Amino acid sequence: TTAPAPETATGAVSMSGPGGPSASGGTSATVPRPRPAADARRLAEAGAVGVMLVWAANFVIVKSAIASAPPIGFAFVRFLLAGLVLLAILRWREGSIGLPRAAIVPVALLGGLGFGLYQVLWSTGLTVTTAGTSALIVATTPIWTALVAVAARTEIAHRARFLGAAVGFAGVALVVAARGLYLSSSGLGDL
Repeated sequence: TTAPAPETATGAVSMSGPGGPSASGGTSATVPRPRPAADARRLAEAGAVGVMLVWAANFVIVKSAIASAPPIGFAFVRFLLAGLVLLAILRWREGSIGLPRAAIVPVALLGGLGFGLYQVLWSTGLTVTTAGTSALIVATTPIWTALVAVAARTEIAHRARFLGAAVGFAGVALVVAARGLYLSSSGLGDL
């Protein structure tokens, strides 16, 4: 039997014949071994691309779904199923789904606002606008978050932050202006 090839300092594996390089006068080759950090980076990048694809498809899929189901009912079923799947994954990976008592109320409030109220309002609003307009509005969330953080004094107000917000809003304005901005006769939405 032969021993496994020794690992070199660079993370490469030395490959040689069964008798070693000196036994037969053969040559050895060094084959680079994939580094765990590089693998983790590729996995993270693939995950980021996957999230972007799912996020982008979300607007179109929900817009299509609410054409045949009430938006509030659709949001409820969607997040009920997602929550059950994630709880099962959490239980499988962590062995427990418990929260410390002090965290139950804050987590329930944040969940109610972030998933409950937001999703109900968003899917209801999507009934009176296009998926593209909805995606554009949602894309301004980081701008609003930065401005609210400055107003709440959790972030420092400085020119670069306001310049970034102005550039972000200018981009939104350019997209909206290119498509034309109009309201329906009821004043709700653009459909």
